[in-house]
Amino acid sequence: MPLSRSIPPIRKSVLALLISFVFFSVVRSPGVLFGGRFYAEEGAVFWARAKSNSAWDVLTFNPKIGYFQFSTNLQALISSHLPDRLAPIFTSWTSLICSAISAVLLLTVPSRLCHKGHEKLVLAIIVLFGSAVTEPDIFANSIQLQVHFGILAVVIFFFDWEKISTPISLFVIFPFLIFVGISSMHTAIMAIPYVILICYRYSRSKLIRSNIKLGSMHVAATASVLALLIQASFFITSKRLEKNLSIHPHNRGHGFGINDFGSFIASNFATNLRGRESSNSIFEIFQINPLWGNLVSVTFILLTLYLALSIFRPNSVFRKDNLHTILTVLFLYYLYTIESLIGYVSPIPSARYQVIPSCILAIFLFLLVNQIRFQSVRVLFLSIFGALLLYSSINGMSDDPWGALKCDDPCVSWETQISEANSGRRVTYQFWPYFSEPPFLSPVSVKSGFCKNFNALQQFVCLQED
Repeated sequence: MPLSRSIPPIRKSVLALLISFVFFSVVRSPGVLFGGRFYAEEGAVFWARAKSNSAWDVLTFNPKIGYFQFSTNLQALISSHLPDRLAPIFTSWTSLICSAISAVLLLTVPSRLCHKGHEKLVLAIIVLFGSAVTEPDIFANSIQLQVHFGILAVVIFFFDWEKISTPISLFVIFPFLIFVGISSMHTAIMAIPYVILICYRYSRSKLIRSNIKLGSMHVAATASVLALLIQASFFITSKRLEKNLSIHPHNRGHGFGINDFGSFIASNFATNLRGRESSNSIFEIFQINPLWGNLVSVTFILLTLYLALSIFRPNSVFRKDNLHTILTVLFLYYLYTIESLIGYVSPIPSARYQVIPSCILAIFLFLLVNQIRFQSVRVLFLSIFGALLLYSSINGMSDDPWGALKCDDPCVSWETQISEANSGRRVTYQFWPYFSEPPFLSPVSVKSGFCKNFNALQQFVCLQED
């Protein structure tokens, strides 16, 4: 039997998508995946620290920045036992593979987002190749894998729970969600929509409480709530609160008004349709002209209200079979937009702070256009959407504003640093970004207990510790 006939269609799609993803990733940055590159604190703190502390101390390490990253700790522990030359290559490939899990699940697990194979393929392409997720800041490094886990949590939330058995949830989904939940605050935030969904279903159920059985959705919700409680405990005990450091956006050079909301929405649209650089330019324009931000906010809110009311209108331009799911996607966009507006540090919400809401917005736009009742109009808008998405994805794949994907001056390649360290000409390793002040460094030979009391909000260079 020919091989092409022996492989089920779904597996063909997954295999083709993963091969394409790895191919484009290698073409995009062979230096990262084959030469090795630690990203900022990934090397200067987590990896360097793991080389001189106990396994338990490494796995439970809390950098006191308001959230806990178990996956980063685990990767640092494993890589610390590898030769220095291979350590960043391991974390890069591990992180790259983990970032593709969302796309694989979209293609292989029943989802409420869509049911047809070609629709699932489009969504998988969005979460793998969309301009938001090709952001250099989150490419193939363990410290920003938390962003990909946030997208993964959204994908899992839309599983068709009626088609997933409870034993699978208990022994696979529950521990998996706990793992990603304690690895990313973005993942733990999904506890909020889980609780809302359960309350909504209970309110519509005619069954009395004693007859309601434990289901897969309840298992996933329990895992997300537990992860949120764990992350909340780290946030409460972090130095961010102990040192009375304000987390309000206004004290970071930006506000939290309706103009900021509109600016953020516009920059998300620009990211998806034109690429990240256009996003930053548009955000700067909106900051100078607050009226534009207000107009975008009001327009977006009115359009989403119209979409919500379309569920009840008999002659809506949208089909009603998937509108509830689309509205849920919209709610998650609002939720992650608020999180991003609160969390981002710079006046422009670029890089990783835009990734999750921008990705959710792209999913929302595709699902919404796909729900247009009139086929000719639907095909037209889907074609336009596809062309813009392709254009922005190409821009995103080629975008590298900070030299995060290639080693140019003043960067010193990891291979060169290892060679210089072995010959005694180098006493410290240097990590991307190389233009950072203070620089991200760690000693070649780390001392016992190195960086044990690290606080990322006050100090970024472990070498400066006494």
